[in-house]
Amino acid sequence: MNRICNFAVVMAAVFSCGTVVASANTGAEAPVMNVFGVKRVGREVNVKYFSRIEIKGSTDVVFRQTSGGRPQVKIVGNREDVERVKVSSDGKTLYVSEASSHGGWHFFSGGDEVKVYVSAPDLTAVSITGSADFDAEGKIDTDNLSVFVKGSGDVEMKNVICDNASVKVFGSSDVEIKNLVAQRKADINLKGSGDVKIGFTKSGHVSCAIYGSGDVELKGRVKSLKKLVRGSGDIDTEKLKRW
Repeated sequence: MNRICNFAVVMAAVFSCGTVVASANTGAEAPVMNVFGVKRVGREVNVKYFSRIEIKGSTDVVFRQTSGGRPQVKIVGNREDVERVKVSSDGKTLYVSEASSHGGWHFFSGGDEVKVYVSAPDLTAVSITGSADFDAEGKIDTDNLSVFVKGSGDVEMKNVICDNASVKVFGSSDVEIKNLVAQRKADINLKGSGDVKIGFTKSGHVSCAIYGSGDVELKGRVKSLKKLVRGSGDIDTEKLKRW
């Protein structure tokens, strides 16, 4: 699965282009740029506050935590695909999905993928059902963080600071948290053939369970580790130390 491109570079390109069209969602003007012959449209969506993100389908999401202010959402891609993306918030959760066709999932047209760029002051949960990618740029600082992935989606987070962390993977999905500070505890559950990689920094108690053929790689420093494997999966703790 293609990795999500750099947030800052893409957003700079989106906002610096010259041609302007009307937004299909709000009527606000949105820039258009031509990337390798494909016209890309940016559509801004006004949403209520949220701290949870739920993704269904194959729409990639790039997230950045802000120090305050209103959440911002921008959908970028070719016009046809951008118009099919559905984004809404109920005041707690941001929902991202695609308009279905004849009762089934919509598959985006060829060319560059459509992406949803999201910024908000807090993030407590990410849920993916399908093949979407979620990439968190920068640091996430929150009390509790839950990551749930079912299908073949990918989640990548660079730096996370929280009290409690929960990672649940079902299927062939991949989750990577490069640097996690879970001050109290972290629970990891993998069912299927997916991969989980987590680097801990002075974290609390960690429990890890695998059911199936998946692989988990844990490294860094934790207070304690409890692990369980049912099947042919593997928990690699060679680079994990207690402190």
